[in-house]
Amino acid sequence: GVIGELLSAIQKDMMPRVVLSQADGVSVEYCRSVILPLLCHTKEVRELILVDLLSDEVVTDACAVLMNTPTITSLVLVNSSVGDGITLSGMSSLCSLLYSSQTLESLSLMSCLHTIVGD
Repeated sequence: GVIGELLSAIQKDMMPRVVLSQADGVSVEYCRSVILPLLCHTKEVRELILVDLLSDEVVTDACAVLMNTPTITSLVLVNSSVGDGITLSGMSSLCSLLYSSQTLESLSLMSCLHTIVGD
């Protein structure tokens, strides 16, 4: 299926852009335990796009991947379903990434901000 093809393309390092979407059947757990760790070993991936996989944990893991993988220069977070979203802890990971990364060129948040909940 879609996920198998995605994994083999990532492993063969043939994808400049990796799109992980809940609509394709990628779960938050699978994203965190399988796909994000794989990305740390890639050389060709330039852009990571997460669609509706927005939890603080995923965002924090994705930020760690970008910190450790200088070839990935762009992170895009898209939230099309209202209700899920990132809270202050996820935002703080993004802020750390912005402050610390020497290689990040682009960070896009699409429809994520309206779901951020304050205390």
